[in-house]
Amino acid sequence: MSTKHPLPERLREMAQKYLDIYNDPEFKTMLDFDKVDCIKTSCGTAACHGGWAGHALEIDNSPGSGDYFQFGADKLSRFLFNDDSVDGNDLEVWARDNPRLWGNSKGFYMFSSWGYEAFGFDKHNKNECTLESIAIHYKIVADNIDEMISKN
Repeated sequence: MSTKHPLPERLREMAQKYLDIYNDPEFKTMLDFDKVDCIKTSCGTAACHGGWAGHALEIDNSPGSGDYFQFGADKLSRFLFNDDSVDGNDLEVWARDNPRLWGNSKGFYMFSSWGYEAFGFDKHNKNECTLESIAIHYKIVADNIDEMISKN
């Protein structure tokens, strides 16, 4: 990877993209981490944040593609690290290896059916995990990285 950490300005930009989608009445929806195939919207985006990243970053979408969330996860990682050689796994591994910067020890689950745990939710409140809460988390991660950089 060309950078050791996701770029804070890219995390903030992605947070804003998620907020833009969250505030759009056409797409305002809860995330469904139990479902990785496409939800019933005109864009066909998978109902996890990887799928919404694909929508926000404007990747080609084939409605009905169960792998759309993975394409989105890969594009998200490339965007956040500003590196075309990375994929979704690199972001998960970074979050796992940097729990203090990520904010918890569950970052590796972000693209799984337990993805809500990566953003501070558990099975009892997972339906409260929205693109808005993920955007807030991304901003905190950006602040954590900025703080770490300023101390070095």
